Amino acid sequence: PGTFTISRKVELARNFEKMQKLFPKIYDFHPLSFCLPAQKLDMKHYMQTCPPKKRTFIVKPDLGAQGKGIFLVMDPDDIDDYTESAIAQRYISPCLLEGLKFDFRIYALISSIDPLRVYIFNEGMTRFCTEPYVKPKPSNIKNVFSHLTNYSVNKKNEHFQQPDNAANPDSGHKRSLSCVFHELELNGFDIQYAQSKIDQLIVLTILCGQPSIAHCYRTSIKANDGKSRCFEILGFDVMLGKNLKPWLLEVNHSPSLLCESPFDKELKDNLITGALKILDLDPYFKKKVLAHEHQMTLQRMYGQASKQAGKVESLFD
Repeated sequence: PGTFTISRKVELARNFEKMQKLFPKIYDFHPLSFCLPAQKLDMKHYMQTCPPKKRTFIVKPDLGAQGKGIFLVMDPDDIDDYTESAIAQRYISPCLLEGLKFDFRIYALISSIDPLRVYIFNEGMTRFCTEPYVKPKPSNIKNVFSHLTNYSVNKKNEHFQQPDNAANPDSGHKRSLSCVFHELELNGFDIQYAQSKIDQLIVLTILCGQPSIAHCYRTSIKANDGKSRCFEILGFDVMLGKNLKPWLLEVNHSPSLLCESPFDKELKDNLITGALKILDLDPYFKKKVLAHEHQMTLQRMYGQASKQAGKVESLFD
């Protein structure tokens, strides 16, 4: 409960704005953002003070998914009539591979919110644009296949290629995180530095919403035995800038588990398997809980233990 604090774009931007005021040197990995329509005038004023080539913003609906409703703006007047709740992020100059813009989908498991326990999956997905990157300008800002990395958008392009190899895809417009890291390392980039920064980014993002999420958890879950009753697999969308600096684009509270290729199936099977191993759920846990609740009901009705007490207790032994 309460993960909307970081998974909804507007809420996330507001949380980052607060944290950046307190820790500007630490929370520096989220692009400059404006919440629309509330900060529309602030955004217009900022754009008017920037050189024309640095005015590009990406507008994303607050509750949007799969790339729906996203568009680029370079003219401040283009947002005059925009009334939908959304976030406008400053366009980041991307790191390129084979001339294409890309981003990462990295998974993290929150097994407990208070105390906080986070596990980052050791593999991830890289999503490529399907057309060569060209710096944004008025004539090309509507070319979504060049500027937006969303899989749901790019798979509609006739040039889109699914990964060929499930174990180690090194071609196509969807590849493994490790494969792309290897390619970047061959090009002289410090991958260990990038990986440590991404891990730090994920933890700091969860921390900025932890108090609110923990409050929602305690409000929703009445048990007070120190055991976590909830878990969440989050999908972090991260993009590398020109200098290999990681930037957080957004957080997905329900990342897609759709498998449209052997690569998808292997990656997401391992993700779910790994999460369930960490959680170590008893396959008979639900049966035990229902039996215990039934026993408590009988005790309330009759004021004494029923004949099934021994059977219920044995289940919990």
